[in-house]
Amino acid sequence: MKPQNHRERRRAFVNFLVLFLFTTAVISACIFYSFQVPLKENEKLRNELATVDQHQHTTMLFLERMDRTIRLLDSVNLAGVQAALIDGDIDENLKVMKSIVHSDSTMQLKTLYSNVIENCYDLQHAKKQLREVSGKDVAFGNLQKENADLHTRLQMANNDLQSCQILLTNQIKTR
Repeated sequence: MKPQNHRERRRAFVNFLVLFLFTTAVISACIFYSFQVPLKENEKLRNELATVDQHQHTTMLFLERMDRTIRLLDSVNLAGVQAALIDGDIDENLKVMKSIVHSDSTMQLKTLYSNVIENCYDLQHAKKQLREVSGKDVAFGNLQKENADLHTRLQMANNDLQSCQILLTNQIKTR
């Protein structure tokens, strides 16, 4: 005995099977992508973390050199120091800072760091000019003292000359 609605049952079963397979495929795709996307995202985040760590390391190296350079710039004009030696150390530190900035091509604050280096060079040059000018001030002060001494001696010599002239005219008159 064959049921009379065999065709309808078969069609309903095929529709159910197609809908079941489609739903299963959609759910499987969602599960697959939900596992694949985080893996790719994790790899991307690891790369970004490595880049951030490299930037942080480069920044720390730069800041250490900048701190040393600033301390040297502060002490270069102190009395009793060898300014030429300290200027050499400052130049060395600035060159290292420049190489740090240029070695990291992905550095985001490259312009800021370059401006810091240029400002340090300008400050070093200004300190050199200050040393030269202060040396000239000391020399100028010494020259002023020497001029005052010479002026005093000239006055004394003029007084002696006048005394001699008076004596000479008195001797000539008495003869």
